[in-house]
Amino acid sequence: MMRKRFNIILLLTGIVMLMASCGASSNPTQEGVPIEEGSYAEEAYRVVKENNKAMNEEDVDAFAATYVEDMRENAREQMNEVIQRTDFKHELSSPKVMEESEDGVIISVVQTTEDLTGENDELEEMMEHELIRVNGEFKIRFSRPAK
Repeated sequence: MMRKRFNIILLLTGIVMLMASCGASSNPTQEGVPIEEGSYAEEAYRVVKENNKAMNEEDVDAFAATYVEDMRENAREQMNEVIQRTDFKHELSSPKVMEESEDGVIISVVQTTEDLTGENDELEEMMEHELIRVNGEFKIRFSRPAK
């Protein structure tokens, strides 16, 4: 039962993050450089943090609003499913810039997932978030485990 619940958490974490169809390596190495104050990456990282906060607070509308328009309904549906099936919390740390321009940013972060039921061990993985500027604001295009 514990292993099944852990697998569900892993699966739903992936769904919520709207991961691409590539898998994470067993020991990913975080790439990139630290985010500089006042940079485009700092602006984009605020959106990633808003996304994470909304997920932890189970605020479906705020969560969906951090995505590009064509991903919002999918994000909303997946978040509703996750809320019904799991009880976990994510923390983000060590943000690094992999690519940066005025119109797009790719950020790598360490994501720590805690199962609030206490049934599973804490899980730490590298995540990459690609954001693009839409109407003057960064929005998440997709998130995926680091290669």
